[in-house]
Amino acid sequence: MEGDLLNKKGPIIVTGCQRSGTTIMTKMICNDLGFSFHQDDEFQPSLEGIKQIKLFIKHGITNIAIQSPLILYTYDDFYYSIPGIHFIGMKRDKQDIINSMRRVRWMEEVQQYFWNWEKYLEAHVSHMNALWEGLKTNLPTEAWTEIEYQSLESHPLFITKDLRTNFTIRQTETY
Repeated sequence: MEGDLLNKKGPIIVTGCQRSGTTIMTKMICNDLGFSFHQDDEFQPSLEGIKQIKLFIKHGITNIAIQSPLILYTYDDFYYSIPGIHFIGMKRDKQDIINSMRRVRWMEEVQQYFWNWEKYLEAHVSHMNALWEGLKTNLPTEAWTEIEYQSLESHPLFITKDLRTNFTIRQTETY
């Protein structure tokens, strides 16, 4: 874990494009810092999600790490509502993200509704990356940290690509 992150209090939100490493990074933070792990489906990027985090804080629970790609759509709401919140943005090669989406059949249940699924994947990754760049531009540098996916490879929780078989869409658990 990078030295600067070891000094972070919570809450921490790990974001970036889907399939960029947000889940494994969140699990690494929880493992290394003793934070509790929460997925994006537990804390919606909405007023309700803000209320949930504030309730945790009210009860003295700040060491939480939340994996949430969709928070990129509402990061400013969270930043200006929750003092001390820190965003970690995962950066990964665009083609690696798309390959991962294909490998796990990401959003397979809705592919049939897209007239050009492959172009959509490229546009989606570009859009999510642009949202992260917007966060970096609009928030002070102490509010965010950018992590390169490749830097996770030396962590004990990282699973190499050749061993990623029979995984769920979260890529950190087996079926």
